[in-house]
Amino acid sequence: MTMTEPSATRAMRLVPRRLLAWGGRPALRQCVGSVLFADIAGFTAMTEAARRRGGSRGIEQLTLRLNGIFTELVAAVQQAGGDILKFGGDALLAAFDATDLSDSTISRAVWCADRLSRVIRHDRRCHGGRLDLHLGIACGDWSEVITGEAGARREHFVHGACIRQAMDAASAAERRTCRLAASACRVPPDVPVHAVRMRQGNWQLNFPKKPWSPNFETLSSVLAPPETMVDFVPRQLRSQLA
Repeated sequence: MTMTEPSATRAMRLVPRRLLAWGGRPALRQCVGSVLFADIAGFTAMTEAARRRGGSRGIEQLTLRLNGIFTELVAAVQQAGGDILKFGGDALLAAFDATDLSDSTISRAVWCADRLSRVIRHDRRCHGGRLDLHLGIACGDWSEVITGEAGARREHFVHGACIRQAMDAASAAERRTCRLAASACRVPPDVPVHAVRMRQGNWQLNFPKKPWSPNFETLSSVLAPPETMVDFVPRQLRSQLA
């Protein structure tokens, strides 16, 4: 399916940037660094409320609002040097790659988590509603598998213990806070958050009231969308974007 340039650009925002560097060819790759799992709660209640208030028009307005939220979330991940591995329901999984388990990837993940939390809080102030965010960060290694061939449906799978640890940490996190899994070993000293060591061995990170400047350079979120990568976007979704 051939897509116009604007449509391809929108579709490419759904494709992990690492696939651009890897060429999208079938492969098994081992990765190391930090992963961030962000679970957004409240969509179902907001959808039901929008349907009661405005019917199909209310749902349409809510969809536009949620699209705006996810656009900001994607930009925040990319600016922190991360890459979104997966969207799943109301959640996203992001990776911050490294050559070793350094504090740098943890700092990027924590700064990104703070940004994501502020996006949701800003939406609450502007639109009301009851969206909440549960965040978990873990460190370690994981595997990524690319299957399929160009011109056909291709898939990108991820698995590893640290991904489950990040999901479990997010489940344990109080709203508007972040849990740092025990696999992180420690809270980096350059991260201005209030960290509380929990009985489970992980840390609860309470973000400062004001945004803070990271000690790393933030990156551009602009993508170059080669047509070949669109094969990773489901055909049904591509037809909606075309």
